[in-house]
Amino acid sequence: MRRRLWPPLFALADLLVGGALLTVAWALGEGVAALLPWAPLPGSLWGMLLAFVALEAGWLPEARIRRAASTLVRLLGLLFVPVGVGVVAYGELVARHATAIGVAIVAGSIVTLLASAAIAAAVDAATPGVRRDAPGS
Repeated sequence: MRRRLWPPLFALADLLVGGALLTVAWALGEGVAALLPWAPLPGSLWGMLLAFVALEAGWLPEARIRRAASTLVRLLGLLFVPVGVGVVAYGELVARHATAIGVAIVAGSIVTLLASAAIAAAVDAATPGVRRDAPGS
């Protein structure tokens, strides 16, 4: 009995430590957003950027946040339930403004695709020594 108890406790500890580290990254991101109100990024994205830099620099070991990140990704669909409930609850309002919502979605998608293409072209032009048409590149 005693042997079976320890592995789940260690898994729970990993989950809690990883969640705490992700929460610290989020909180630091919120602090950066408060210090830079003119910057166009919300605190959650600043937090992701800080976590990415910390992971790449080796300051934050990937193994410490892997379980928490995997759990969040597995539960991501559940996080969209409130949005779905809101759409159902305000279905009449959504239906009334369906054309404007549709135009905004299509226009936003087109702008995103054009911006992505422009950035890809700029990166391609900035790296002239790299062949993009070769197999495996």
